[in-house]
Amino acid sequence: MNLRFDGALIPNSLQTYDKVLVNAALPLHQMLSRYRVLSLSIHHASLEQIGNFVIGRDALPKVYDEIEEKTGISQMMYLATCNRVCFFYYSEGKYDLKEEIRIVTKVLSARKENTQDVLSTHFHNYSGSEAINFLMRMASSVDSLVIGEREIFRQMRQAFSYSADLNFVGFELRLAMKYVVEQAKLAFSSTGIGDKPVSVVSLAFRKLRSLHPSNSSRVLIIGAGQTNTLFGKFIKDYGFSNITVCNRSIGPAQRLASMLNANVLEWADLHAYSLGFDIMVVCTSAENYIIDQALYAQLLGSELDRKILIDLSVPYNIDPNIADQFNANLIEVSQLKVLAAENLNSRQSEVSRVLGLTDQAAKNFENEFLQRTLLRAMDSVPSQMQDVKTKAIKQVFKKELDSLDSDTLELFSRFADYITKGCADLPMKAVKQSTLSRVNEKQTSQV
Repeated sequence: MNLRFDGALIPNSLQTYDKVLVNAALPLHQMLSRYRVLSLSIHHASLEQIGNFVIGRDALPKVYDEIEEKTGISQMMYLATCNRVCFFYYSEGKYDLKEEIRIVTKVLSARKENTQDVLSTHFHNYSGSEAINFLMRMASSVDSLVIGEREIFRQMRQAFSYSADLNFVGFELRLAMKYVVEQAKLAFSSTGIGDKPVSVVSLAFRKLRSLHPSNSSRVLIIGAGQTNTLFGKFIKDYGFSNITVCNRSIGPAQRLASMLNANVLEWADLHAYSLGFDIMVVCTSAENYIIDQALYAQLLGSELDRKILIDLSVPYNIDPNIADQFNANLIEVSQLKVLAAENLNSRQSEVSRVLGLTDQAAKNFENEFLQRTLLRAMDSVPSQMQDVKTKAIKQVFKKELDSLDSDTLELFSRFADYITKGCADLPMKAVKQSTLSRVNEKQTSQV
């Protein structure tokens, strides 16, 4: 009797290896459905709501451990950007989907209150090939605040690398991310989705330039992470030279200051800073206001001219009420949605091309997942065949073989090696052929 794997026949030559295949005997659609994504983005929620699920890098290992302890999930990746939170994982099937999502989101929001409404109305979840397709679209930047920005692709790869460093990446996540990365590269190289790139940082700088600040303006940069480093490159290229960098950790502040030829302000000295500023740029991983009204008044001192404030943080690091209370120009992420709309108009024609690529890639991933899973399940077959050959020669037929002359024995040995290798290759070839036939049948049915 032929085995069946999600509708694809496995030839009789594989019957010998049914015990090996039992470990991978879940139907393909069930194994694929264990790929899951939970997403909360600015398209469906406010920045404040997204901020409730932002987790600092230092706290992430503990969160991963807690999720694994409560759900058995051992492969996961968490990503937080300026406009979204995304959690990608491979389920162990310990709970049904609804209960698993409840447990995971509860851990992700454990430190915040009043998140139930966000969970029930704003969080989106995707499973199976739909989850893979979602990640491909995200990496290709068709779902970004600014369509076509490449920063999200870098952030995804960085998040995956960090999860791997924490030992929360296995075969399933690694295979999926391989496809996601390849698809994103294809989208950027074969379509115009990334032409004239405009990231959130560059949009903020474009807004700053529209206010016509002097190059001699005093710039106070608070936070020395990737976002402020990118922003720093813009202001340096534009000719700003009176710059001060402040960061909670002195090392990153010194590195950014060195790049910008800037002064360094110790974090502990921020409250006593008295040299004034004309432009303040803030982006840290803090989950509350770094610049509240009291600190802002102190930093402002007796100066009365209108200041420019740039908050690239999620959640906000500058109290937004400061803009009205102190008559300041405030540039923050949610405002950039308007500028992003202009970007969308120029790149919208490329979105459909990218979506066509991701749809096809998701279908290809299903076939690759089937083949790779089966081949992985049969990794031990060649060594098992070698063990059978060795036992046959040294135990079962030892007496008969000992009576053969050396030439006949050598011929038999070569014959046994050939048969062993050939038989070991048969199931591998059968799986590949079965998968190829399945692909051809799907393509034919779609014509």
